[in-house]
Amino acid sequence: MIVGFLIVFSSLLWMQDPLKDPPEPDSSAALVLEEFGAEDLPNGPGSFGFRSGNSMFLGGGLLPGSDPGDPDGLSDRLWTLDLANPDAGWSELALRLDEPVAFGTSVALGDGSALWIGGRTPSGTSRSSSLVRLGPEGPVFSPGPMLPRSITDPVGVLVGTLVYVQGGSVDGASSPSASVLLVHDLENPSTGWSLVPGIPRSGDRRLPVLSGHGGRLHVFGGVRTASPGDEADPVPLEDAWRLDPAPAPGGTWTRLPDPPGPLHGAPVPALEVGASFIMIPGASDPGRPSSVRPLHAYHTVTRTWTTRGTFPPCIGPAVPVLEGAGSFLVPGVRPGGPDAPARVLEVTPLLEVTGFTTLDWVALGTYLLLLVLLGVHFARGERTTEDFFLGGRRVPWWAAGVSIFATQLSAITFMAIPAKSYASDWTLLVQSLGIFVMAPVVAYLFLPFFRGLNLTTAYEYLERRFSVGVRLFGSAQYLLFQFGRMAIVVYLPAIALSAVTGLDVSACILCMGVLCIVYTVLGGIEAVIWSDVVQAVVLLGGALLIFLTCASGLEGGLAELHGRAEAAGRLRLADLDWDFTRATLPVVVIGGIFINLVPYASDQSVVQRYLTTSDEASARKAIWLGGIISIPASLLFFGLGSALYAFYEANPDRIDPIAKTDQLVPWFLVNEVPAGLAGLVIAGIFAAAMSSLDSSMNSSATAIINDFYRRLRPATSPTDDARDLRLARLLTVVIGSLGTLCALALVYFPAESVFDLWLETVGLFASGLCGLFVLGIFTRRPGTPSALLGVVTSVLLLLIVKSATDLDPLLYAGLGTLSCFVAGWISSLFMPPARPDPGTSFVNRSRT
Repeated sequence: MIVGFLIVFSSLLWMQDPLKDPPEPDSSAALVLEEFGAEDLPNGPGSFGFRSGNSMFLGGGLLPGSDPGDPDGLSDRLWTLDLANPDAGWSELALRLDEPVAFGTSVALGDGSALWIGGRTPSGTSRSSSLVRLGPEGPVFSPGPMLPRSITDPVGVLVGTLVYVQGGSVDGASSPSASVLLVHDLENPSTGWSLVPGIPRSGDRRLPVLSGHGGRLHVFGGVRTASPGDEADPVPLEDAWRLDPAPAPGGTWTRLPDPPGPLHGAPVPALEVGASFIMIPGASDPGRPSSVRPLHAYHTVTRTWTTRGTFPPCIGPAVPVLEGAGSFLVPGVRPGGPDAPARVLEVTPLLEVTGFTTLDWVALGTYLLLLVLLGVHFARGERTTEDFFLGGRRVPWWAAGVSIFATQLSAITFMAIPAKSYASDWTLLVQSLGIFVMAPVVAYLFLPFFRGLNLTTAYEYLERRFSVGVRLFGSAQYLLFQFGRMAIVVYLPAIALSAVTGLDVSACILCMGVLCIVYTVLGGIEAVIWSDVVQAVVLLGGALLIFLTCASGLEGGLAELHGRAEAAGRLRLADLDWDFTRATLPVVVIGGIFINLVPYASDQSVVQRYLTTSDEASARKAIWLGGIISIPASLLFFGLGSALYAFYEANPDRIDPIAKTDQLVPWFLVNEVPAGLAGLVIAGIFAAAMSSLDSSMNSSATAIINDFYRRLRPATSPTDDARDLRLARLLTVVIGSLGTLCALALVYFPAESVFDLWLETVGLFASGLCGLFVLGIFTRRPGTPSALLGVVTSVLLLLIVKSATDLDPLLYAGLGTLSCFVAGWISSLFMPPARPDPGTSFVNRSRT
């Protein structure tokens, strides 16, 4: 087995070349700029554009060499470029626009179509808009909603399903009315365009830079005429705004920090890079040489500005930006300088990867070797199925308690909770504290039945209380959910770790899967529990290490950290409202109760821990310990997010674009924490993912053997237990291999949405399953028909709520559990009473 570990770990080293320490990242290299194709742009300034698949189209604009004020210099031509073969050059289409037009705006609609809006024509300023999409024989144009006023030189952007158009010259002249914002809802096309109040007290704003990042309209800079009608004397604007949704009609404008210089006429929309950056290239800045423009970067979480290098000049204002797979195409850039030919520029975001140092590799290898040695150590005591499934009921209560806590702490959670408080606030803290609130409920109301009936799986209780059919349903539901979950809990952390450390995704998954199978097959539940203990210590210590590193990176230490987080609203504990469509305090409280009740009452991965201690009193102490640990752990994880916010707000140049906010914790580790320690905590994240996998493997094998194999094929001799132990180990290998292979399949055939749908669909039954336990324990009359009717009612209600309401998902667990209980109890009033086994509910337990 040690040889197997060395082979797996060596494969990681072979793929990554760990002996070479990584270079220092270049914070200015935010974008990679390359000319796309060999030919000059066929149109002049003011062109419209759109992209569909491997085809890019440009239409209208000025004829090459024409004067912007000459009506005869406008073009009605259409050109196309094959993106799969850009060196073949531009091809002119036989199709023509209805009339020559230039200096409107084109807004990509995200489905390969675009809306071309306004512009200047030979007869004046246009009020029309056109929807353009790619048909079998080329572009197809259809009339779009008519503008309320004619407009030229506007800028537009798509935000969700809303198309916003800002600025420009209205009715043929620059006017303060140009500050009014136009919006069109694609989901309600018949409503046409609506007027939305523009930025407060901004007057006439032309040629700003727009972005729809995060589902909100962002407006940066622009120009304002010094006096009405004076086009020759524009005043650059150096401000930034964000349009937030209601409560005010049309939304509420929020002032953002001012950019480092004036911004106007840049390509539109601004480039959205990674999870949190808005890059504004080509912005006009009088303080820079004419051959280059600054590349400004706005971070939407910390609300800070940095300058990340330069960008070549454009042929005119508001050049369209066409987004593709991982890059942007900007037609109308002069890479060779202001007098050079215009080309298409391909802009690729550079998501910097720092990589592991040699010390980090040593720490990671040592940690993973420790997990294998745990399996080898406990293998000597695994002689029976009770040893393999329940650790011979000899696990110390404190180890079981830490394992209960760690089982719920996946690698996704370790990265997601700090990311949540980093990007928003602490409003979900109450949900995490629900673990402690539910500890006495589980310890005194549920545990006596699990321990008193001498169970091996939670679903044995359902047979004793209802019937074997209900038991098989509960166990099958658990198994189906685990089979889908195993792939996700390994794949998502592997993606995050790979993105910021440079580790190969497939190697990460193989390493976790193979090592997990090794120590779980060898050591059974004892190896799983003790690996949980080590993992919890490392992750909590790692979180504390990151927190202290953040504080030491601020001149004012903890006081500055607290001040920055509080000033930004990152320490808000509750949303004091009764709105049940978002995470308000009542929603979080209800969600915290039931979201934690579901696994503690009905999930074999958690319930199995209760059964590994020597007696009920020890199990009760384990449950209490798990709940108590959750309090400081939750405070630490939420505080970690606030600390990361304060650190990066004070040091905005020290964070580069990352693909997802959930990658922030490992990003910080590999960039800010000393080598070796970073590798150890990254190893802890590996172990957290492995903990989720090993728990699913061992608990699934336990459920299959006890709920299906033994129940349907009872043992006939003492030697059958040895046979069952061999089968349990074989099942562990098969289950772990399937989970690992499914995770690998997601690497090469990405289908996260399919797995998410699978987990969501099977998860609809989870709260109903919890409702079955509540129904069985707290009532006596309901039998099998009532139990199954309760589950069906729960699933149907959740389906209706999910599809027909905006109720916050935090409430789903409560709805599913309570609806199962209520429907099961009410239906039992119209059926003959059940005769459950003695001691399976509070009523007949008290009678016995």
